[in-house]
Amino acid sequence: MGMAKQVGLEFGSGLIRLVVVEHRPSGERTLVSVDTYSLPEAIDRDGRMVDEKAVVQVLKQWATQRKMVGASLVFAIPNENCQIAWLKLPDVGGSELINVARYRLKKQFPRMSDRAVVAVAQPNGPEHESILIGAERSLVDERANLVLKAGLHPVGAESEAQSILRVIDGHLQGSGSIPEQASVTLVHIGQERTQFMVVKEGRLNFMRTVKVGHERFETLISKTLECSREEAQSYLFSPTSWLLNRRMIASMDESFEPIDAEEPMESLTKEFRRLIHYFRSIHPDRSYAGILDRMILLGRITTLRGFAPSLADLIGVRLELLNPLVGLQIALESDGFLSLQQQSSMYTVALGLAQSPYGLNQSEPIQQEEQTNEYLWTRQSA
Repeated sequence: MGMAKQVGLEFGSGLIRLVVVEHRPSGERTLVSVDTYSLPEAIDRDGRMVDEKAVVQVLKQWATQRKMVGASLVFAIPNENCQIAWLKLPDVGGSELINVARYRLKKQFPRMSDRAVVAVAQPNGPEHESILIGAERSLVDERANLVLKAGLHPVGAESEAQSILRVIDGHLQGSGSIPEQASVTLVHIGQERTQFMVVKEGRLNFMRTVKVGHERFETLISKTLECSREEAQSYLFSPTSWLLNRRMIASMDESFEPIDAEEPMESLTKEFRRLIHYFRSIHPDRSYAGILDRMILLGRITTLRGFAPSLADLIGVRLELLNPLVGLQIALESDGFLSLQQQSSMYTVALGLAQSPYGLNQSEPIQQEEQTNEYLWTRQSA
């Protein structure tokens, strides 16, 4: 098999992100393009379609410009629209396995829809625990059909947590897998929401999404300086801006007066403390400590100088920043490369999707529902 290109598509808050990774038979992966399109009138703050035609048009134009018409594409589903559990299943196959998985997921997550898309992965064989994944069917179908209308080929779908874990694998090991006993908490701070993902003994064990993100910092700057949201973003993410004394957003070139950011910082730290308190309540023997003593932080807000050290001081936990480009060759123009270096963390989900195996090895058996518009929900290194 020769080189194969795969597209990762993330639907964000009023935007889409597209990443293309080229895969070689040797295992080498090369990042060949990254693009972001702001579509506030077409996609709402939760990533739902408001104007499907506008999104399809943008995707068509992108595919033509990048010469990717008909390319394999994997898209993301928000964590809050997914259910994930590790459970022991009987040694059955086909539709019977899916029916058992659906029953077990429904029992554990009573609010899960009866029509949810369900898939099962058994990375260690049927004699061991399987990973069961369910997702909101309407959202999966909506995104898959949109991709088809744009002339691209949807070969898989993943929860955002799965795609992030694939990138984390490379970040921690450089070999593609988290050690069997590894425990770590991943924190993805987006514009509108923050996602907490706990990996316990090498497995995704817990997910929580809260509606607090860096948008609160943007709103504060916009109101204080009486500027547009776009200008506020440019101030917040400028290389000359930094977070001083754990609460003051200041500018090294004095382009604006220091702004007191205590309120948005407190909103974030409150959610971190809630997570810590939750694990303390369910693990009174302090077995939670290994999970929460190490947190990996990602998201565009991490590019604000001083943000990560300030947050670490406020919650009393060691934080590591993620470099999602570890293990990738880069084939971008110089301007694009410099821009990506400054903002690489915001592409973590799309990068993980573009590195998934779904469109590269079609011969591997996947346990999923035998219906049309069903997409792959497995992670080979789960």
